[in-house]
Amino acid sequence: MDDGVLTLDDLSLRRRDEAILARGTIGHEFVMYTEILTDGVRLETLDHLQSMAIPASGELVGDVRVGGTLFDWEPRGRVVVQRAQVRGRNVDDSVVRFTTEAGGQLAWRATLLGGAGAAAGHLQLHGAQPYDLHASFEQFPVSVL
Repeated sequence: MDDGVLTLDDLSLRRRDEAILARGTIGHEFVMYTEILTDGVRLETLDHLQSMAIPASGELVGDVRVGGTLFDWEPRGRVVVQRAQVRGRNVDDSVVRFTTEAGGQLAWRATLLGGAGAAAGHLQLHGAQPYDLHASFEQFPVSVL
């Protein structure tokens, strides 16, 4: 901590070949700037997907920045699912990009399975967290369902 600023040089979480790295600062009045990077996190090791018994595998790569304050986060960035398979069949990459808009709304847009699907929506980050979602599918590979 220097002059009331907490600096996180590198917080690295590793499990086998998977890694999550966080670094950044929290300053006066809890203003924060943090980045979170993921590389090689495997879909099949995520507890939530394991409990849903979804037969999917692939790599989750993230590049996320979190601004705002500790009490009003403002995340922005992207998350990519690459080299994925569903039921043993290869599927194209999916990308989710997001940013925080005025009023604490997370706006996000996804390109799914290399463009075979698209989705967009908003999520209120604080309070009751209402959301909306709009999706479209064109030439979606039904075989992965």
